[in-house]
Amino acid sequence: MNLGILLLDKQEYAAAVAPLSKAVELLPAQSHPRSLLAIAQDRSGDKKGAGQSFESVLHLDPNDFAANQYLGDLDLRSGKPGEAERRFRHALEIRPDTPEALQGLARSLETQNKPEAADTYRKYLAVVPDDAGARARLIHLLVAAQEYDAALAELDRAGAGKPPSLDSLRMRADIQIAQNKLSDAVATLQQAITLAPRDAQLIGGLGRIYLQKRDFAAAEKE
Repeated sequence: MNLGILLLDKQEYAAAVAPLSKAVELLPAQSHPRSLLAIAQDRSGDKKGAGQSFESVLHLDPNDFAANQYLGDLDLRSGKPGEAERRFRHALEIRPDTPEALQGLARSLETQNKPEAADTYRKYLAVVPDDAGARARLIHLLVAAQEYDAALAELDRAGAGKPPSLDSLRMRADIQIAQNKLSDAVATLQQAITLAPRDAQLIGGLGRIYLQKRDFAAAEKE
């Protein structure tokens, strides 16, 4: 087992598999060698073997955090979000507010179209506030639920203290259009077009808003 640990430390993951497999054979009642073997298998590219090793870890220790987290990720990638949700919830019982478990739970809930997904993303972002991808997913969920003010608040939070990005301006315009705040949407799209003056989609979108406002001259120009 010590040889396997040394090889893991040296990032020689494939080489670590053999001694750790032998350690599992010699220590069949202990979960730690199996967990190390699973890590070596995962990092050497044997995802199936890693999953099987982590499953055997849980037979010995159902409260092993790493095993629950890994298998939750594996279930999510395998198209089993319900099973992933169960594993991530158990991982959070073991280590509350762990970022990777919160993120995994949020993604599994989102995949199942469960309304708790937005609140779970909020809990994750409270721990990892700089994850722009997770915040974008939260904003999309809020827009889908027609919680437009909450979505705009998240956009403001994401952009605090820095110039707005093109993606954030697109998203803000979409929300304003959904709220029928057409004048605000015009201003937002004009700001976006200054960042991307050759973006035909933005320019066409601005033209369609002018049509809705019955400003035909401006629409024709766009």
